[in-house]
Amino acid sequence: MDLAEQAFDDMVSGFYRAVLTRLRAPVALVDDQRRLLYCNPSARELLARAHSLLENDGCLYCRRRKDDIVLLQTLRALQLSRNSQLHTTTTEKAFFSVRSDDGGASVGLYFCAIRPQTTLDALGSRTVAMLLFHESNARVEIDPFIVGATFDLTPAEARVGIALARGRSPDEIAVSNGVSISTVRTQLRALFAKTGTARQTELVGVLASLPVVSLTLGTP
Repeated sequence: MDLAEQAFDDMVSGFYRAVLTRLRAPVALVDDQRRLLYCNPSARELLARAHSLLENDGCLYCRRRKDDIVLLQTLRALQLSRNSQLHTTTTEKAFFSVRSDDGGASVGLYFCAIRPQTTLDALGSRTVAMLLFHESNARVEIDPFIVGATFDLTPAEARVGIALARGRSPDEIAVSNGVSISTVRTQLRALFAKTGTARQTELVGVLASLPVVSLTLGTP
């Protein structure tokens, strides 16, 4: 851990740091000088293997020069520094995609400005950018906790819904779960009632619209 990350670590409240650490999605906090003030374990793992991104001396770089220029322009557009006068308007969110020269998977970079006045200084007294990484070849998982909590489902109903969203048939779900097809159909009717849907395609669409950035509730 470098000095910049250690200094920021001292500023972040225990609650918010715990939340960021437990996010399965790769998340980092970046300042206007491209310094990585915090990376959760998933982000550390991604940076270690990504062909399009590089961490050097505690800072984030894109390996291709044209992408690195866009990275700097994006950080400036967010106006993270109080002294920034390069833009007359402030951008709150930004996105761009980077790809390695060897044709590997692209990585999407989603930036969102986190300003003290909107977080009650929970993440410190300065503005930073929250950066979410998304690999183009990554498998998206729907979190059963989010599904169950959103629609007040039982664990069994949530598992059925997620299995349907993954393209499995009711017969396959019954075999996998070790239950009868009538049990799965009963759970499916409950899913329709609780989600306000009438067909499997509608149900899958509703589940697909839920947040896919999920929380690991155990010890990371």
